[in-house]
Amino acid sequence: MLRRVFFALFASSAVLADSAPDLGLTPEMLHGILREVSAKIEARHGSDRPEAEKLVERIEAILATEPPPARGGDRAQAIAEGMHLINIDASAKSSLGGFRGYLFDGSLTGCLQTYHDLEKLDAKDADEVLRWIDMHRAAEAVCIIGMVRVMMDQKPEHIDMLPRTLQLDPSRHRTLGFLAAAAMTLKEKRDVTAAAAMTLQLAALPGLPTRKLCAAGAAKIGDYETALRLLDDCAKEKPGDLMILHQRIATLLRQSQSKATIKKATLLYGDITPDTVIEKTATLEKADRQTFLQTYLLHLLLKPDTQTASELLTKLLDVQVLEEGTAEEVRKWMEK
Repeated sequence: MLRRVFFALFASSAVLADSAPDLGLTPEMLHGILREVSAKIEARHGSDRPEAEKLVERIEAILATEPPPARGGDRAQAIAEGMHLINIDASAKSSLGGFRGYLFDGSLTGCLQTYHDLEKLDAKDADEVLRWIDMHRAAEAVCIIGMVRVMMDQKPEHIDMLPRTLQLDPSRHRTLGFLAAAAMTLKEKRDVTAAAAMTLQLAALPGLPTRKLCAAGAAKIGDYETALRLLDDCAKEKPGDLMILHQRIATLLRQSQSKATIKKATLLYGDITPDTVIEKTATLEKADRQTFLQTYLLHLLLKPDTQTASELLTKLLDVQVLEEGTAEEVRKWMEK
C-alpha cells in the first residue's frame, strides 16, 4: 500500500498547466467539501490547536478572496513571479509527470496522525475498528491511484471517492493532500481553493512542511501578511535553513519590487554573495539548489545588476551547477 503523499504545487506563476485533466470538478463542489471538513476539524481541534482556531471563518475568507490582478507589462513583477515559491519532494525522491510532492512518514495512519475517533472505542469494538480502517484504506488507495493518473495527465476513474474518503476521516493529512491536488485542476478559483485546502492541511497536521505549504498558498492569493508570518514561524523552528530563506525572499519580492524590499532581500541573503553562493548551496539537493540559484539570479536582475547576474550565470554553467533549462529561464529576462 502506498503510504506517502504527493501532489502538485505552486511552482512559479501557475499551479498546474492549462492542459491538466478535466476531472469534472467545480469550485462549488470542492468549496462544499472544504466547508464541511473545516467545521469538523475546528470542532475537534479548535480549542487545543492555534492552527484550527476560527478555521471555518478563515476558510470562508480565503474562498472569498480575489487574487491580485496581474500587472501587465510590469517587467519587475513578471521576474518576481518567475521565482518558485517551494519545491515538493516526491516519494522516493522521484519526479512524477514533471511535478513533485512532499515526503512524509510512512505511518499506518498517515503522516504521524492517529485515528482520534477510534480512541473512544472499547476493545469489544475491534471488529468495527478493523472494518472502519479497511474501508478508509480502500477509499484512500483509490484516491492515490486517481492522483497518480492526474499527475500523468490522465483522468482518474473514481474521483467521487475523494469526498467519501474525507467523510471517513476529515482530518487525515494524506487525504487532504488529494483535495489540494484536485483543487489544482480547476479552471476557475484554482488558487483560492488550493490555498483553502492547504490551510486545512496545516490545521490537521501542524508542522514545518505544512507551514511552508500553507505559506506558499497564501502568497499565491496575495495574502503576504499570512505567508510571511508562517515563514517567520518556519525560520524559528529551523534556523539557517536555506530553502526557508529562499521562500521568504521569493515571497517578499513577489509582494513588492521596491528598492527597499530588494535591499531587504539582499540583507537576508547575508554572507551569500555571487562569490560564495556555489559553496553555500553545495549541501542542497539538486532540485532545491536549482530553485535557490534561480531566485538568487533573478534577485540580481531586480537590483538591477545584470552584469553580475550574467557573469554568475556563466560561472554556474561552467562548473555544471546550474541546469541549462534553469539558465534559459533567467536569460530571457536578461534579454528584455
